[in-house]
Amino acid sequence: MTSCEIVETKPLLLGIKLERPFPLGFGSLEHLPRVLYTVSALDKKGIVSGIGEASIDFPFSTYDAWDIFWTLSRLELIGRNVEERETILQDSKIRKDLLERFPAAFTALNMALDDVWGKFREKSVLEIYGQKRKGGHALASIAFQNETSLLVENVEDKFRHGFIPKPKVGRGKDEDLATIRAVALLSKDKNIPFVLDFNAQYEPEEFRELVKSLKNLGIDFSSLIFIEQPTNEEGGIEGLIYAKNSLREYGYNTPVVADESFVTLNDAIKCARVGISLNFKLHKIGGLYYAHEIEKAALLSTKETYRNMVGGTFPTAIGRAYDQQAAATLETTTLPSDGWEPSTNWFQNEKHLINDEFRFDQNTNTFLPIKGHGLGIHLNWSKIDNYTIHNPREEYSKIREGGSGKVLTINLKPGQTYPKTYEERTGMRPDWNL
Repeated sequence: MTSCEIVETKPLLLGIKLERPFPLGFGSLEHLPRVLYTVSALDKKGIVSGIGEASIDFPFSTYDAWDIFWTLSRLELIGRNVEERETILQDSKIRKDLLERFPAAFTALNMALDDVWGKFREKSVLEIYGQKRKGGHALASIAFQNETSLLVENVEDKFRHGFIPKPKVGRGKDEDLATIRAVALLSKDKNIPFVLDFNAQYEPEEFRELVKSLKNLGIDFSSLIFIEQPTNEEGGIEGLIYAKNSLREYGYNTPVVADESFVTLNDAIKCARVGISLNFKLHKIGGLYYAHEIEKAALLSTKETYRNMVGGTFPTAIGRAYDQQAAATLETTTLPSDGWEPSTNWFQNEKHLINDEFRFDQNTNTFLPIKGHGLGIHLNWSKIDNYTIHNPREEYSKIREGGSGKVLTINLKPGQTYPKTYEERTGMRPDWNL
């Protein structure tokens, strides 16, 4: 057996109980499903293992956690060498089966290979991809608030703790006008930078009307860093161009960032050509190796210098360590990013699955990526074991039939069913891979 030969790969399904239910398109989750993937290889000193994570939520993606677990469990890497890391990540069959169909699964593979290869080579992920910046500013989302005083309090609190506030908007013109006006006035008064996240809620023409009203009210956007996905998914990249032009028409020079409208390399090129910034959500697009490919193609397609960000998909600390390393190694990700926010903002104590703390520089209010061989993290296996679901197939057989698993509970809205939504989103029968 040669050194660095892969001897075992293993997917794990976790179900992590949430403090409060996580809203989905057809209901809400009480437990967040997350898939981990380990790759173990033999060295002269013994077994060395790397870990990856796939964190994305159905129906925000066209596949669920069982699809990720299933495809990773079928991946044949035993006998291959860790030194073939790039060959594996470029393998056309693996790309077809994982990257094209289940990008989050490809992210977990990419991450696990980076981790194990880095340990063999005694290199950090930052060295593998080339560190471009020391750290970055973290965004912190602020949920809808019914009272302006609560919204203002939240914005001030996030900023005081070193975050750039990102209030959610997209509830409708009148409510959004009130929210944006309150935040813009506060930011001007107290010099607080902010970001607005529209979550793809507006028709392009509706967004133009909102901008017109903001201009009529004399809203000052000098502290607004960027606007994230103002127009709906159906509007595509054209909708974002329309939104950007609407802002310019009324004298706002605010950058527009594509989130829902950016999934593939072709999307990135289209956006780059028209000056739309990108939200690199690793688990949505397919990992850091592919993110660098996308970025390179996007940069080649434009002469403009433009700024991007690294988004978040509520990973555990394992996935968030990688998000931070992505934000530090991609050339263009200079915008404040969700990817810098420590996962301890939602997974604390027993749910913090590593023995490392996220690093924060108080002088600059920036977060710094974890350094060390591979991912540089130290796993807490007793915590991971607490959340491991030991029979994922049985769990998802029940869920795909419209029920609840032993661990994962999905509260559906009236008239909605998991099997029906699954078939609509994926185009597959709910039992196709069970």
